Amino acid sequence: MTGDWNRDKKDTFGVYRPSDQTFYLSNDNSSVAVSRKFGNPGDVPVVGDWDGDGVDSIGVYRPSTETFYLSNDNVSEAYSVRMGVARDTPMVGDWNGDGKDTVGVYRPSDQTFYLTDSQGSATVDHKVKFGNPGDIPIKGDWNGDGTDKVGVHQPALYRFSGAAKDSDTVIYSVRFGITTDTPIIGQW
Repeated sequence: MTGDWNRDKKDTFGVYRPSDQTFYLSNDNSSVAVSRKFGNPGDVPVVGDWDGDGVDSIGVYRPSTETFYLSNDNVSEAYSVRMGVARDTPMVGDWNGDGKDTVGVYRPSDQTFYLTDSQGSATVDHKVKFGNPGDIPIKGDWNGDGTDKVGVHQPALYRFSGAAKDSDTVIYSVRFGITTDTPIIGQW
């Protein structure tokens, strides 16, 4: 995972250790600056700037209850949002360009992204069908306008494809990597 943990406008690395539900975050890509226990066994880590303060914070998605638990201070829960169904993949992004990350899910069974613009709300503001069975969901600001858009990584084709806002129109496609690679994103 990557994030701007200290508001220096640079993403640095972080890891989540499932064995003890602990986030380890670096501000300089060389040492751990923050370690925080957050979540329960089986949770999926997520990262975002939930309150628009310029600092990314931690969170988890609990598949057993289809619920996001998000922190603004990397210590306590600020929001919880129930969203999705079993086997959905959690997504985080600034879907409307307001400077705040919100949540969503990608449903592999119908290759559709269900995204919300409001903190603490499960109302679907953006529904985008994009990709094919077996694709891995990704997101990014493909055109630099400050709004995240959905995309997919197609491992068999070594291809990353990004969609236009709220559309299935491909605006970004590149071949990169090999079949067994895991896609990562960040503000490089």
